[in-house]
Amino acid sequence: MSKEVAEKKAQVSELKTENRELRSQVISIATNVSQRQTSTNILGLPQDLARMFTITSAGEAEVEEKQAEDHQAPAQEQPVPRPRRLDRRRLENLAVDRFLKENDLSQFPIVHEAKLTAQIEIIDQVSTSSPIFDAYLTSLDAEIFIEVQSSNRFANASFIRDRLYVMLTKLSHYKALKKTNVFMSLVLVNLPGEEARPSQLSRLFAEFQPAISGGLLRIVEIVVTEEEAVDLYDSDA
Repeated sequence: MSKEVAEKKAQVSELKTENRELRSQVISIATNVSQRQTSTNILGLPQDLARMFTITSAGEAEVEEKQAEDHQAPAQEQPVPRPRRLDRRRLENLAVDRFLKENDLSQFPIVHEAKLTAQIEIIDQVSTSSPIFDAYLTSLDAEIFIEVQSSNRFANASFIRDRLYVMLTKLSHYKALKKTNVFMSLVLVNLPGEEARPSQLSRLFAEFQPAISGGLLRIVEIVVTEEEAVDLYDSDA
């Protein structure tokens, strides 16, 4: 009897050992499969996906929608009546032209009202929106997206900062996919009598410090003279 008991115990021990080894193998296989799936989803198709993305001009309807959104900024606590209405398109053109000249980029072809064209959800699993940038160009060493804002208006409109966050998030995905130097130049225009306070700019730099430090965002300021500002407002406002 004692010999049979000993043999049974030995068999049970062997079965437990085999069971542990089997479970270990199953876990290992499952982990490897998961890792391969993750690698395929993130790294497996970068070249194919990168070729899917191009930069084109947004349609007229999309541009009009963007312009309408720009004029729907929340009112300030103490709104100041303005006899003239700022023409957003004129502001963009002046700021972009100045930016190109001051950075020796005028020789490169530029796309106005630019947007990413592809199935953006391939690289962004949160949102399918494709924001429209005021301009885009490819220089010798970088792809540059340009966004223009009045510095004073930008500092007081939280929804514009939210839109900037969305833009930078999309570009972060795009940059990781393309594996090239991609960044956005935020051009803050100081209009006469509407200059942003230092504290407002400090808040902007603080909120987007990670993007600035990582090279994804560059902020530049442009000062508009009284003479230049005259042509930026609607004459019939």
